[in-house]
Amino acid sequence: MSIMKLLLVIDSHIFKTKDGKYWCKGITDAQFFDRYLKVFDTLKIATRVQQMDKVDEKKFLRVDNDKIEMIDIPFARNIKEYIKNYGKIKTEIKKEVLDCNCIIYRLPSIISYIGYLACKRQNKPYAVEIVADPEDAYKDYKIIGFVLKQMLKKITYRANGASYVTEKFLQSKYPSRARKKGETKEFFETYYSSIDLKESFFGTKKDYKNKKEYIVSHTANISKTMVKGQDILIKAVGLLCKKGYNLRIKFIGDSEIKDKYYEIARENGIIDKIVFTGLLPNKVDIRNELINSDIFVLPTKSEGLPRSIIEAMAVGLPCVSTPISGIPELLPAELLVKQNDYKKFAEIIESLIKNPEEMEKISERNIEKAKDYEYQILTSRRNEFYEKLKNVRD
Repeated sequence: MSIMKLLLVIDSHIFKTKDGKYWCKGITDAQFFDRYLKVFDTLKIATRVQQMDKVDEKKFLRVDNDKIEMIDIPFARNIKEYIKNYGKIKTEIKKEVLDCNCIIYRLPSIISYIGYLACKRQNKPYAVEIVADPEDAYKDYKIIGFVLKQMLKKITYRANGASYVTEKFLQSKYPSRARKKGETKEFFETYYSSIDLKESFFGTKKDYKNKKEYIVSHTANISKTMVKGQDILIKAVGLLCKKGYNLRIKFIGDSEIKDKYYEIARENGIIDKIVFTGLLPNKVDIRNELINSDIFVLPTKSEGLPRSIIEAMAVGLPCVSTPISGIPELLPAELLVKQNDYKKFAEIIESLIKNPEEMEKISERNIEKAKDYEYQILTSRRNEFYEKLKNVRD
């Protein structure tokens, strides 16, 4: 039997040290990429790579191993840098695809768009994993967002396989050929989250009786902007603290712009009410921080189907977020607030605090809902999808 090799084109932030090892700060470590190696024998990963002299191995996760080969894509950080490196990126991916059997593009991603243009004449079966909506991700750059939206429609329709993190939302905007014309051996569709939620991660229903202090948590593990609505959360909690409620904000993760958060907190009178846990690459540590919280609030402006909400639901936290992309598939309408409406976020949080019995019901409901994303369920769905891609040309 011949070795089946997959080319994965993905937009991650990977670090390469002088000894040739590859590392990450977030979720895209070797364990994440193992999902593809359950079906394919070896894996080539084309992604952005930044050179480093060394990393703190206690805070970083190893990416490469004997079954993973990294393809170093120039570390572009904005549109100008992508344009500058366009030819180099395209040439590198085109060269590396020659000995691969098939391709998966994780979208939306400028690297994946360039990879598609590089490989479309190679006649290789390919699939897409759609993890967000470019219309949300690039809403501040309307022309770019429009172009990427049109490209995503085209790439998805032409793909052999299309997988979505949402159950309905992204499918309706970016339909696959299988959805429009019916599934065949050559064209197929499914959905699954990127999350790896093991049974051990789940918690039990929380008890809110006689509670006086509330810890409001928010997760954005590598935060360089406020696209996850951190400023909105700070303003909402500031309003509630002025009304006499005892709340603190716990940002699970770290940020390169913490000074801005602290400035907003100072302006809203809660400089002593916010804390950052620092980077937590270990899922056990993330779980512990969530369990030791009371409410999870994500006023996000751009998403696909946020893992952070599912993880918070799994440990029994009531969650409040925005009605964008796939989030309404997770949370009921009464817990969804329009972006930037910090007064409404404050109102919803206050209503929860005033109704501890309702919070306990939500806690129990969220745990049950999160079980839809349990590891074995999603692994089975992913494996079936990857097998179909592998067998397109059989």
